[in-house]
Amino acid sequence: EGADLRNAQGNALAAKGDHRGAVKAFEKGLESTPDHVQLRFNLARSYEVLDEQGLAIRTYQIVLRLMGDQYDERRKFIENRISLLERGAGSTQ
Repeated sequence: EGADLRNAQGNALAAKGDHRGAVKAFEKGLESTPDHVQLRFNLARSYEVLDEQGLAIRTYQIVLRLMGDQYDERRKFIENRISLLERGAGSTQ
């Protein structure tokens, strides 16, 4: 429940454009539930928006490990994001 609440808070902050606040909320949620895939994914997205490419890539890589072989479409999306970030063409919105 705590992780889901922090995820919702982070999403609300990100929707308002407060990605630094969102990162804090996502990180707080991960303190109690480090394997929460959606929290980590949202954290990576906020890192991307903040031009923290290295953190975004590392966080996406953790998401891929946590997902295992599940969610083919999400996996492809994340692999594409990592590839774009590695080439310096990240920037989302």
